[in-house]
Amino acid sequence: MYPYGLAQNPYPSSPTPTLIDAQVLGGRRHKEAKTAVLSCIDDLNSKVTGNAATDKDFRLITLIQDVGSGKTHLALHIRGLQKICNNSVISYVDLSQVFPRDMYSLYGAMLRGLDKEYIYNLRKAIVYYLKDKAEQNNNEAKKIFKYGLVDFIRRKSLSNKAEQILDGTMAPHYSAMNQVLIGEFSAAEVYVMKSIIRGKFRDDAYNIRSMEDIITTISAMANLNLKFLKKLTILQIDEFDSDKKSLAFVKAVINAHLPSTVLMLILTPSSYEEIRKEDSSIFDRLEKANYKIDLAGSNTLEEILDIILEYVRHYDLQKCFKLQDENELSAKIKVIYDEFPDFRNVRSMTNILYHATENAAKRNAQIIDEKAIDDTIKSTHPGLRIR
Repeated sequence: MYPYGLAQNPYPSSPTPTLIDAQVLGGRRHKEAKTAVLSCIDDLNSKVTGNAATDKDFRLITLIQDVGSGKTHLALHIRGLQKICNNSVISYVDLSQVFPRDMYSLYGAMLRGLDKEYIYNLRKAIVYYLKDKAEQNNNEAKKIFKYGLVDFIRRKSLSNKAEQILDGTMAPHYSAMNQVLIGEFSAAEVYVMKSIIRGKFRDDAYNIRSMEDIITTISAMANLNLKFLKKLTILQIDEFDSDKKSLAFVKAVINAHLPSTVLMLILTPSSYEEIRKEDSSIFDRLEKANYKIDLAGSNTLEEILDIILEYVRHYDLQKCFKLQDENELSAKIKVIYDEFPDFRNVRSMTNILYHATENAAKRNAQIIDEKAIDDTIKSTHPGLRIR
């Protein structure tokens, strides 16, 4: 058993947040930032009507915060919200993991940021849309499913044929798809639909020839997400910096005003300043973002305290964490914050608390006591002492 009657250590142990860690969100400024992002998404949702969107239905959000202060955590928290999952398709890209930084690898990372469930749901929606066309006695649509007299005699339904396409036991007639979809969808949208059905959409990064092709395909994808899934498209780009190829890629995306899309750029104050020096035109676009969320300097004691306490509150299912416990733990955190400038950020503080919690659990301590913290600092930062 862990301190405060907890069944598990509430603090993350990895140096970077995971989707599970990001379920917890503390800190007044972080919560205000979350509200701002949700407000932007709600605003765009209210502007998009029916199954179509225009270039006016594009939003840009910049999230600026110091290293180790929770900006990635906030982005992943938003990505994991059920409300967002229900209304949006999200692609998250960590630019620190993308190499080389050319348009092919950046686009490929964006496609890999789309989860398998999304690909399946869009594939199913497209196939059943075509099935509905066939059931309306559209002969070309029936050709897609290779539905003929033998199928009719055997009482095989179009739904059976649709399921065969979805489970991969039958390939559709792609030429017939062109005839059915022409006029209602653009050539790029038809291309994406066929790629989705083939299960080759993520391989598209290897087929493009220009940045224009990338923009056209992403725009088509956003339109299809709205038409078939009734969802917005959210593109999260983390660790955005002044790399020239990254700047060119993002500038093209911003200039394109992708329909029914939110572009969320996550970066540090130093990266923001480097972008200002490197490319004044894209810096001007970032300055004019629909929502510019500047959390730089948010590593205050008040903010860190609320984040640290929120982890315990979240996992305190038995409600054993009393006000007195909060006050005592807060006092210990204040000592660490005051004594050691290196620990004045969320990442460092949660790391200390993770190890201190493990130490207390091994000694069957009911709280995170002074010994747990002192032992942790001695072992993880030899030479430091709390006065």
